Amino acid sequence: MEFYKGANQFQTLVYQSMSEYNLQRGITKFGCSSKGRIYPHLLPEGSKDNFFDDIYDKVEERLHYLKQQKKLNRKQEIRTLTNTVASQPVCFNLLVPLQQNRDLANAVFSDLMKQDVIIDSLEIEYTPAFEESLGDQQAGRGTDADVGVFYHTQAAKQGVLLIEFKYIEPAFSLCQSYDKKQLIKKMCDSEDFYHELIVNKKRDDHHSYLCGYLKYNNWDLLDQSDYIDVEKVRNLGYCPFRFSLQQLWRNMLLAEQIKRARNLDECKFWVLSPAGNTCLWSNHNEDVKTAFTNLLTELGKQSFRAFTLEDMVDVIAGLVERKDGLQSWIKMFEERYLFYRIK
Repeated sequence: MEFYKGANQFQTLVYQSMSEYNLQRGITKFGCSSKGRIYPHLLPEGSKDNFFDDIYDKVEERLHYLKQQKKLNRKQEIRTLTNTVASQPVCFNLLVPLQQNRDLANAVFSDLMKQDVIIDSLEIEYTPAFEESLGDQQAGRGTDADVGVFYHTQAAKQGVLLIEFKYIEPAFSLCQSYDKKQLIKKMCDSEDFYHELIVNKKRDDHHSYLCGYLKYNNWDLLDQSDYIDVEKVRNLGYCPFRFSLQQLWRNMLLAEQIKRARNLDECKFWVLSPAGNTCLWSNHNEDVKTAFTNLLTELGKQSFRAFTLEDMVDVIAGLVERKDGLQSWIKMFEERYLFYRIK
């Protein structure tokens, strides 16, 4: 059977290995791509094989909630349920057991945060309320996070951690204004971008903002930010949010806005991805992590972190070493998703 080929070496490796994994599990019926091609990394609708035992019901419950809130369309739902290399099922298979075992969740995030924390709630596919948002939550769209973790510390401080999870995606989302509007590109690339586009609020012939983010609160929140240095942004010589930094910018602003709206003491924003997915951090000739870190204040640098899926799995594996049942779960997770380091 033919395996799907990805856009880069890591993607192709994952597609092939996941396909072989599914075949070894005895799966014989597979789904097809949008072009009607059958591939063994895709499952047919109605299959529960994308999730470990005891996880599917929780996934179905969460997807039902998101559909009711108009935060999930049919295409996204099908991808989550049937695509074995999509980020959503990986995220559910990793984090639902932590939702169900609060003591383990406390231990995992205490280890990762390097401080003792108590997890109050852990939400997969977290969508903020409008007052916590960037002003862009409408009609099922807006900035959200793959994971929202609310916690308190031993010192009675309350905080929020947002996690953006990427498995095989080769890039973060990009600025649609820059990508689609030819009129804006030269301005975004110039040292006068902030004055021309943001201060002057330039509009096109249809009276729409050239920078689409002026429709929301992004730039106003940047002015208020304690985590991103607005002066560095203004004086950079070009808009840093044209490419991959656009999504990182929105998520960092969102974490800070949730902190502000809920009157929390601290906020964090992390990116979780496999070590092998190096393309994620090297788009458009950018060292994405360095470029974003350079825009952060000292507080922002303490709050932002890019860490690997391998690191998190190792932390969990060490903590469940003597716990019945959980050992088999994290071993299955590693075999399914981190196959390349155990072959």
